[in-house]
Amino acid sequence: MAMVSSSGSSATSGSSVVDQVAVGRHPREGRMPAMIAISAGFGVGLVLAAGFALFGPGPITGIVVLAVVTVVLSWLSTVPGALGIGAMSWLFYSGFVVHGQGQLAVSGTRDAVAAAILVGLGLVVSLSRAALSYRRVGYPEIHLPHPRRSHEDPDHALAEQAG
Repeated sequence: MAMVSSSGSSATSGSSVVDQVAVGRHPREGRMPAMIAISAGFGVGLVLAAGFALFGPGPITGIVVLAVVTVVLSWLSTVPGALGIGAMSWLFYSGFVVHGQGQLAVSGTRDAVAAAILVGLGLVVSLSRAALSYRRVGYPEIHLPHPRRSHEDPDHALAEQAG
């Protein structure tokens, strides 16, 4: 863990706590924001929709393929992004695997189970990564500056720092 001195610099890297967070020491480091993750999921979904239209996979194959995509993209995304990816995966499952040609329909418990699986996978994977990141990163210790003694001349201290 980095120790921050009274001047605001880190004992290990020469940067402040704010700089360490900015360069990726925060638990959300490397995670796509929700809108980017959902956009990436939509792009992958379009490619899969073309494959589903050509090859016509069964419901089990379709949900497995979409579950893999959901897990991978949810690992790379924030929790809101993972929820959006899971919901979008269910829309692609309903529209291109179960009902074909992009026709969305809800057909009872099968669609509810598929939606729960895909959205739940996205949520669990993203929360798992968040928990692992918080545990691994921790927070740096911060030492507050000592109050200036009354006999110290502030102009003299500034001249020493500049010189």
